[in-house]
Amino acid sequence: MEILAELHPKHKLEKLKKEINELEGFDGFDVPDAALGEPSVLPSVMATLVRETLGESKRVIINQRLADVNELYVRSLSITAKMLDLEVAFTRGDRPKFGGEVNQVTTEKAIEISKGYGIRSGGWLV
Repeated sequence: MEILAELHPKHKLEKLKKEINELEGFDGFDVPDAALGEPSVLPSVMATLVRETLGESKRVIINQRLADVNELYVRSLSITAKMLDLEVAFTRGDRPKFGGEVNQVTTEKAIEISKGYGIRSGGWLV
């Protein structure tokens, strides 16, 4: 069994690097995208810092919201995930605090797109 730590975004680079080092003992990281619909650091940036700090040995999963992204973003995220050896879990997500919902891509479609790029992906279907 693997135990993953949820890596919450920090607004200061030094704090984020410190948290990554403090959580090094976990098997990997789950990185949420804009939790509760609040703006935050992009999960791909946080995943990049994990890779730079701890190398390829840790499992990193981006927990990507779909309510306010389109297909182009899902494809770009998939290419990024492939480059950084990341996994992606797709969820509908909470309503965004700013802007509106797009609801262009279903969880099933996002998984299909991501797997088409060779990414290990899954989702939370409701």
